[in-house]
Amino acid sequence: MLAKKDSVSRRSNLDGVVEGNIALRIKELRYRTGMNQKGFAVEMGMSPASVSNWETGRTKPQLSSLYRIARAYSMFGVTYYWLLKGVKEPEDWNA
Repeated sequence: MLAKKDSVSRRSNLDGVVEGNIALRIKELRYRTGMNQKGFAVEMGMSPASVSNWETGRTKPQLSSLYRIARAYSMFGVTYYWLLKGVKEPEDWNA
């Protein structure tokens, strides 16, 4: 029973860290491209509420949304891996 509680705590903490980092990276990308939430959402075919919820950490984007963002902003050096972990390639994940 104790092990289950520990694993839930670790998972919750990890989710919060990952979620927060994704939120900050989406917001950073939006600022770097000079877009507001509504403009970014319209360009990506998403609702402004979704973008707002991602940036505040209320919800996490679906993986398909992260792929779409990475493809659309690849000219700015954005990759799927950067959105997820803050690194350019998966081999850098341990850094």
